[in-house]
Amino acid sequence: MKKRSLGKKILLASAAVVLLLLIVAAAGVIYLNRYLNTEGFRGRLEGEIRAKAGVEVGIEDLSASIFRGFTVRGVTVASPEAGDPPLFTAERLVLKYDLSDLLFRKVTVERVEVASPRLRLRKDSEGEWILPSTPGKESKPAPGGRAGKKEPEPSGEDSGWKIAVDSFQVAGGAAELLTGEKCDPVAVGGLDLSGRFLGTGESSEIEARLEVAGVDLGGERMVSELKADLSLRGKKSLTADLEAGVAGGRVSGKLTAELQDREAMPYRTGLNLEGVKVAPLLKTFAPESGMEVSGGIFGRVEGRGELGDPDRLEAEGKLEIRQGSVSGNRIQELVAQLLQDEHLRIIKFEQAEADFTVDGRLATLVRLIIHSHKTIFTVSGTIDFAKNSELDLAVGVNFHDDLVEDIKVRDLRDSFQPSGAYPGYQVFEFKVWGNPDNPKNDFAQRLLEKGAVSRLKRELLKKDRAREADPGLTEEERARRQEKREKREGQIEEGVEKLFQLLGK
Repeated sequence: MKKRSLGKKILLASAAVVLLLLIVAAAGVIYLNRYLNTEGFRGRLEGEIRAKAGVEVGIEDLSASIFRGFTVRGVTVASPEAGDPPLFTAERLVLKYDLSDLLFRKVTVERVEVASPRLRLRKDSEGEWILPSTPGKESKPAPGGRAGKKEPEPSGEDSGWKIAVDSFQVAGGAAELLTGEKCDPVAVGGLDLSGRFLGTGESSEIEARLEVAGVDLGGERMVSELKADLSLRGKKSLTADLEAGVAGGRVSGKLTAELQDREAMPYRTGLNLEGVKVAPLLKTFAPESGMEVSGGIFGRVEGRGELGDPDRLEAEGKLEIRQGSVSGNRIQELVAQLLQDEHLRIIKFEQAEADFTVDGRLATLVRLIIHSHKTIFTVSGTIDFAKNSELDLAVGVNFHDDLVEDIKVRDLRDSFQPSGAYPGYQVFEFKVWGNPDNPKNDFAQRLLEKGAVSRLKRELLKKDRAREADPGLTEEERARRQEKREKREGQIEEGVEKLFQLLGK
């Protein structure tokens, strides 16, 4: 009986202690809720954020509970531009904490949850992002001469709470960017981000997983199902392994950024492309070109540069476009018209190969080769994005011998020369330069020049060729006459070229 009585007393005592702890915790939470929503605390909290982050923050409500943790509702970060929507809003922020630490005036946040955040950024007329001013700088007066919101004076009361965070989660995020470019607005939807903090101080690390349902450019879905594994090594480096659907294909790769140099922030990246469709890219980034290009892009692009200076970009790539077609560009229409070949208006190809480099804002097309039926097009040269995408390209049209023979006008037919790169083909070369919206070219001039040279050679050197064919000549005499004729051919070519240069001026 005594043992049973002792066990019963211990059980009752334990229940009483637990009940007492719950009452104390509930009382503490009630007190904490009252404290959090006092005007002094909220004003001081908003003032601290304003002073340290340089942003105007609004908070609708703060609360705490034993099981859910701290909850902040209706967070708003105002735009420094009068009349603009807020830069950032969040429906709810929840900080789930370790209840036992509250007894020691310590908050160990096991998880930070952000529900439905919305980010909106735009550039001003000078191309700069409209962001809050740097802390410490004087804020611009609002329209009408009124000064910015005055910070409330800190009460001097120290809460004594110590805060540590273990993990975080962002759910249902969205963003809208207005860059002032053709692809506006850039809309990001279905953003989910979760991660955890490892270590503290200089050795702190963050491992996170980012998922984005879609990115729209100018109302067109360009990126879908983006997934990235992120690793932040304190203030040293950031790496991201990513994979996404882009323009109907897939892109995967890795990005590494060095964070020790905060101003430059050098980075390296390598991306693999599989079946990325050309048509939606062209529609989004060059809708005014009038070109229609189909096919899927395959290959790899590598780049390096500095996040702080976009002009330091260096890149190179080897790409293929498979099962595609090209039509609608002005140069192509001109070539088809002058060569009297309607098939050139729509060039269908099984494969196109492109090697390129980028140095700052200058892109160099080392080679572009389009393989079509008995036709090979080659392009090389530069595109200068610092000069409104100015072109400076050399174009080669390689026809199979059979196609050259089908050209009805002899002068045009004779404008083609045997191709050294492609046996069994003959090539005609010309240049394209200037603004891509209205490029200039010397196709017609080169065609006339080559035709004139061909005709002059044919007429002026007819007798020379006949003499070379004399069967009574020795090999030595034939070689001497051939050398003499070729010298005269060079003189004719040089003379016609100078004449056309004068006419071009």
